[in-house]
Amino acid sequence: ITGTPGVPLTLEVLNVDCSQPAGNLQVTVSPGGQTLTLVDDGTVADQATGDGIYTAQWTPSAVGSYTLAFPGGDILQVEVLNNYIGAPTPYNYVTITGTNLNLGDDGIAPITSPFSIAFGGGGFTTLQVGSNGTISFTDAVSPFSNSVIPGQTPVPVTLVAPFWQDLYPVAGTAQNVFWDVVGTVPNRQLVVEWRDVRSFLCHSDSAAAVTFEVVFSESSSNILFEYANTDFGDYCYFQDAGYYATVGLQVSPTVGTMWSVNDPVIENGTALLWTIGSGSSTNNPIPTITSVSPPSAPINGPAFTLTVAGTGFVPTSAVNFNLYERPTTYVSSTQLTAEIPAEAIAQNGSFSVPVWVQNPAPGGG
Repeated sequence: ITGTPGVPLTLEVLNVDCSQPAGNLQVTVSPGGQTLTLVDDGTVADQATGDGIYTAQWTPSAVGSYTLAFPGGDILQVEVLNNYIGAPTPYNYVTITGTNLNLGDDGIAPITSPFSIAFGGGGFTTLQVGSNGTISFTDAVSPFSNSVIPGQTPVPVTLVAPFWQDLYPVAGTAQNVFWDVVGTVPNRQLVVEWRDVRSFLCHSDSAAAVTFEVVFSESSSNILFEYANTDFGDYCYFQDAGYYATVGLQVSPTVGTMWSVNDPVIENGTALLWTIGSGSSTNNPIPTITSVSPPSAPINGPAFTLTVAGTGFVPTSAVNFNLYERPTTYVSSTQLTAEIPAEAIAQNGSFSVPVWVQNPAPGGG
């Protein structure tokens, strides 16, 4: 499993003898030699006294690979990873010929990198590439139904989502997913490209397709999303620019950064650069808002950038406008900007729009 520095992981063991609770258990963490005592007393993370489920919380303090040794010889491997911050970056598409993964609908295929990919500060060489615009370092799963990040389901645990939606590569054709390694040691890049991939809703239309890629670097933990074409057009025009997609990264089941979800803000010829945050285990503050600019916008007007001023902002803060998180750029601890699409203000009659800022765990609010 994966975790994040400063964010508690809950450990549970069912320990009964003839249906009766059988006593406290101990788990040893390596490296470090820390010993955790799992109890069944209804305190802290333990949900009920005397139900035979013994519980403890472990809060990793730093990035790394850990082994948790449970009684009876059970071993749990934990990769502790840092979260990412996303921001727009100049568009510079990496053109590849590549190897065709020959995926079909809801297909997934593993690829092996010739160099270790420092995802979240860890080290991975196997990538599970999915037809639905996803990559995972832990799970051979590519759900066809996109959701928010961090996810609402247990898998995939790790997720790289440049354009997660129900896509339709056509097996045996060039409308598929390709990968290649370009450059020379020590600055090679591993590129995964979804090339002219169709939407499932319009899979009989070969022209209703998108092209985008993910670029991993040998020399850093940075991850690049590049978007050559995000407009399906034709009968799937209503899905253009990510209207049915989730964009973001997830490093553990409870920690990730979402750039957008079902929001038409992923435009042709744009790019996003994902970099690791500070890695500090210090709790995030609760943010406050003092003003927003502009304070109003015309009904059915064009897309615009909202500037939010306040206090307690962090690089992973997210601006929520009209009940949806919007692509947010961290400017400073007192200023954020958010991209508001025209669809967010396409309403009849005047109305007020709720705006708030959310800081993630640890701490936050």
